[in-house]
Amino acid sequence: MKNFYFFLLFSLAFSCNKTPEKPAIVPGPAIPGLNLSGGYDCVAFGFMKIKQVGAKVTGTYDGMRRNGDNGTFAGTIEGDLLRIEWKQPGKPEAAIFPLKGKAWLRIKSKGTTLEGKWGYEESDEDGGEWKAEKSQFYVE
Repeated sequence: MKNFYFFLLFSLAFSCNKTPEKPAIVPGPAIPGLNLSGGYDCVAFGFMKIKQVGAKVTGTYDGMRRNGDNGTFAGTIEGDLLRIEWKQPGKPEAAIFPLKGKAWLRIKSKGTTLEGKWGYEESDEDGGEWKAEKSQFYVE
């Protein structure tokens, strides 16, 4: 009987210690007349340039150090959510190696604010916060 209680206690301990599943990031309603094209100020990634054609988005970011941490991204708008894949070519001679990953950005204030998370490789959140504000002074 002691073995049964030990097994029961052991089973309960491990079944309660599961890592909670990450909540799904789901799009909200589409924003009528949305145009993300333009320049964005971003503390984490430097100045960003975005071009939107329909639901498709492409862009670049300067990087904060401007010595190989610049990159490109491409993605799709789903409702009020922008999902992207990003790439940094790196600069091996400066010990900055190529990187890539994914991100999601919630589109707020009719496209003047983008807020979300970014990650490395297949993750879209293990890198940190990503926030950008549309520049009123950017001229293409």
